Amino acid sequence: MVDIKPEKVRRTLAVEKKPLFALSQPDAAGVSTVIIGLPKGAWKHIRYGRTVHADLSSAGLPVRFVVFGGESHASVKKLMEKLVFQSGAKGILDKPREDFSIKTPGEVEEESD
Repeated sequence: MVDIKPEKVRRTLAVEKKPLFALSQPDAAGVSTVIIGLPKGAWKHIRYGRTVHADLSSAGLPVRFVVFGGESHASVKKLMEKLVFQSGAKGILDKPREDFSIKTPGEVEEESD
């Protein structure tokens, strides 16, 4: 009998729980956009701290991503710090008031809730 440890078992998510992703062609500045879509089943899966992730290097793109949800900014930050510290990094750059959205030329900015 083979002894399989739970941490060595990889379960594949059902299609409706998987994120969809795309990578745009680089723009004039050489920057590509990663586009991630979450079906309802994926959102239900991640909203309380479970993850969905992908390694796009198998498709020739040197990108990996992990997506998860949480109840609040603070709870997501706490889990993110734990994961980042486990990877050997010193910390995260948390700038919740900084706007990192994609800007469209001529767009006017206004703050929302």
